[in-house]
Formats: sequence, C-alpha cells, structure tokens
Amino acid sequence: MDGLKLTKIWLIFVPLRFIIHDPMKRILLLTTAIFTFNTYAQLWFDIGAKGGYGTGFLINKTLNKDNRLSVTPGSNYFYGGKLGINFGEEHTISLDFSYNNNSYSFLQTGLLGTSQSYKYTINYSAFTFAPLYKHTSDAQYLEIGPEFSFVKNASVSDMANPLSPNANGNAINPHLMGAVFGFGGYIIGNQKLSLSMGLRFHYYFTNLTSSSFSGTNYPLVNYPDITTHASTNPLAIQVLVEVNYSLAQLARASCGKRVALISF
Repeated sequence: MDGLKLTKIWLIFVPLRFIIHDPMKRILLLTTAIFTFNTYAQLWFDIGAKGGYGTGFLINKTLNKDNRLSVTPGSNYFYGGKLGINFGEEHTISLDFSYNNNSYSFLQTGLLGTSQSYKYTINYSAFTFAPLYKHTSDAQYLEIGPEFSFVKNASVSDMANPLSPNANGNAINPHLMGAVFGFGGYIIGNQKLSLSMGLRFHYYFTNLTSSSFSGTNYPLVNYPDITTHASTNPLAIQVLVEVNYSLAQLARASCGKRVALISF
C-alpha cells in the first residue's frame, strides 16, 4: 500500500480515535479502512467473448441400468459473452450469457421383435446466463456458479417410432437450472487483451422432462414394462476459448500472475 493510501486512512482514523475509546473497536475500524481502500484501489472491469464445443450425456437411473438401453455421447456448442468485476488479481464475479445448441441421445434395443438398435435423440437450443465466481492464481483459474437455461426449439427424433407424439418436443422442460464448474489458464495477453482456454462441466439439477410428462416413463416411451418415472439430467463437458478486454489499464504482475490493475 503506497503512502497516499496510508495518508487517507490516517486522516480518517485519527479524528475517530478520540471518539471511539474501545481499543478493539479502533483496531476493527483500522482493519476495515485498510481493506476498503485496498479493495477499491484494485477494482476493475472486463468484458469478453467466448465459445466452446463438447459432448453431453443423459443421467437417468433407469436408462443407465437397463441393459436394453445405452447412453451415447451427443454434441453441443455455445457462443456468448461476459461482463466481469475483478477484485485484485485473484477474485472475479462475472455474468456469462450465451446461446447453446445441445444434443443428447441413447440407443434402444429389444424393440419390434428384432435385435436392431434404434437411436433416440433429444435436441434443443437455449439462452443461458450464469453468475460465476472465478479464482485466479499463477495464470490458472477455477470457476464455479449456478446456471439458468431457457430452452427453445426442442425436438425429438425416435428412430424406432418416427411418428411418436412426443417427437414435437413438448416433453422437454422449457426452464433448466444447474451448476457450472470449470478450470483452465491464460494463454497469452497484454495490458488490454488476454486469451484463455479451459474445460467446463455443466450439470442440470432440473428434470429435462417437462412437468406435463413427469407422470410418464418419458423418455423411455417405447418400453411399456418401465412404469415409473426417473428424472433425466443432462451433463455436458466443453472445451472453452475466451478473449477478454480490460476496461482499465492493466499490467502483468511481477510473479507472472494474471493481469492486475495499476491505474485508470
């Protein structure tokens, strides 16, 4: 902390020390003042553009246990942006917003009197936003937070029963809530721009099946012997690339950490 900051803190603390007589309260006041000045001195903002591609799986206890069914990896991608509020070199609160395209599928056997496999695929796009906390150290980061998706253009492809009434996507929940966990590192950058790459995991706690179909065996509609409903929860894994632009003047920390604020 430089001399100017200390002078400002001292000018506040000295008059109040004659008003506050309790030594513990004085210490608390001084600590709060130091933290406040230090935090605001290192507060800065950034914006970014990002995109990613990956795979996804359906988590359903019946689907995962029945030997007539097998989960197959789907594909997904997204693109979007972010607004970040940074507290020094290590802590960031960001709002991510993106457009996603998702595909999840599984194979069905033991149908129509044959041993042939029939693919069942769920497709949908979604507008998603996620308030995330990111911790950065030595040019590496971890991020975690909730995620909220608003599903659009849901559709279903059932190769065993192409004319199924569920094929219009009405069985897909229009609102999903989940969690995001990711990690990665900053690859290259200067005082204004930086490029990072990482891996993200998305898991949705909300049942992918809409409430109007929650009393059915959906999405296992071709198996009348399966009479109980089990929640279907998507899991997605994506490789992420992100470009950040700082709205403040930044410089590399001497130890090689992420960019840190020095002045506006």
